[in-house]
Amino acid sequence: MTKLKTAVISTILLLLCGGVTQAEEMPPAEEEMKAAHHVRFYLGGNVRTTATMTVESADGDSTESQFVLFRYDVDDEDDGDQKLLAYFTGGPAEGRSLLVYKHARAVDEGWVYEPELGAEQSVPADARTPFFGSHVYWEDVVGRPVDADEHVLENRALTYDTLLSTPRDPGSVEFDYYTTKIHRQREAPMLVRYYKDDEVYREVDTRTVHRIQGYDTLIRIEVRDLESGGKTTLYLDGTQYDVDGLDETLFAREALRGAPSELMP
Repeated sequence: MTKLKTAVISTILLLLCGGVTQAEEMPPAEEEMKAAHHVRFYLGGNVRTTATMTVESADGDSTESQFVLFRYDVDDEDDGDQKLLAYFTGGPAEGRSLLVYKHARAVDEGWVYEPELGAEQSVPADARTPFFGSHVYWEDVVGRPVDADEHVLENRALTYDTLLSTPRDPGSVEFDYYTTKIHRQREAPMLVRYYKDDEVYREVDTRTVHRIQGYDTLIRIEVRDLESGGKTTLYLDGTQYDVDGLDETLFAREALRGAPSELMP
């Protein structure tokens, strides 16, 4: 029996056997995924994060990069358009910068500034391809649209729900389906597992969550490539919300060529 059929049966049994006190207490799977997506990508107002990205190969070699990421929410609509701007301040990608215009109802736009070329290059900002040589995908940074997949409840435990998600356009991705373990109280996505031929080959694991300015903030995320044995750890150790002076004027294409000193940590 496939995991998808098992997940549907599990949902029915939860309702029939009293696993949930009342049916209305269990949100539809898509709504639960939207809440988890909000926690991962939309918490708070205008945000600045300092990050360390450590890339480790299966044979033990590692590299470490540092970057500063700015996020601006374009409108007041929940989970609407965003602009993202990142400056690499150390490591193999030092001097490079990234600008993404994230659109809720259109294709995202992205550019990378290459200092050795003195030029900008357009990039597929929502692609499932490596982010600056890491095991992180661009999609992990920008966010996968919730409506790109169909979501069902696979399992409900004491603290966590697990959702199973299948792509609406299977030919556009390399996975067959994925599961997301969500902390119900925090609505935080704690562990995402991607499957091919019913085998897990990739994991995105939230290892640490801290409460910052009233928000449950993801601090340490580990991305594991189970096929190669490599992994990348993102340590987001300096997140600040509602940063003074952070407005939309920062996110012009010209910003790729120089970080704003007044906003850098």
